[in-house]
Amino acid sequence: MNNIVPLKEATINLANLWAFNTLRKESAKRKAEYLKLLEGMHLICEIYADKFPDILDKIKEIRLDIRLITRGTPVTEPMLDADEPIFTDSHSQQLYDAESALLKQAYKKAAQTTHPDRLGGNSDLFDLVNKAYKARDLAELTELYLFAVNKANLWWQQSTEAVLYATMEMERPRTQLNQLKATPLFKVSRYHTVGRFDLAEEAMQQHLLNEVSRLVGELNFLRSKQNGNKNQEVRETSSQGNREEVVSVGESAPS
Repeated sequence: MNNIVPLKEATINLANLWAFNTLRKESAKRKAEYLKLLEGMHLICEIYADKFPDILDKIKEIRLDIRLITRGTPVTEPMLDADEPIFTDSHSQQLYDAESALLKQAYKKAAQTTHPDRLGGNSDLFDLVNKAYKARDLAELTELYLFAVNKANLWWQQSTEAVLYATMEMERPRTQLNQLKATPLFKVSRYHTVGRFDLAEEAMQQHLLNEVSRLVGELNFLRSKQNGNKNQEVRETSSQGNREEVVSVGESAPS
């Protein structure tokens, strides 16, 4: 079988290759700026969250209760990390746990590929993988893995698909920033930045109380569902027992 590629098909598209690498550099710059902003926001929010230890303890307690009820949910993240209760972007604890499991899988795959001690590894990419994991950025972990696999593949880099992918990745930090600005934690950091420390503390307290309310609602729903399932099991068991009793009486009746 002839595996030789015709010369006209083997030509590298230099314009696409240049565009891909240019977009990658700009994307890396934007991502670094976003991660720096995110890290700074987290540090500020931790300061204000620590002012409400009782509320933090309550959040951790409720989250643990939810995990005990949903025993089938993968628990791959440490439960009581200091920053975990206030930096939950998910709408429920169950979703947060599911995302954590996916993040763990994506991180393991990307870290194994980029680790500098491995053949073809890269310390810069490995550092970015760790930052993406800390930021809980599943899309970035996936992107870093794909780039690590294809970074030496000029055929892919010069393709229209690669240029389009790099363009989308360059725009993603801007989208993430807009989403971040809509969060209560960003409001806390903004108040702090402009010197309104009283408003920052008030905003953090309100955010934590909202977290308690949200988690209590989820816990009550799960408990109600759990009790409903138990009642259903009791009714089914009772119904089964009655049927067996009727059959037994019928069999012993004289013909």
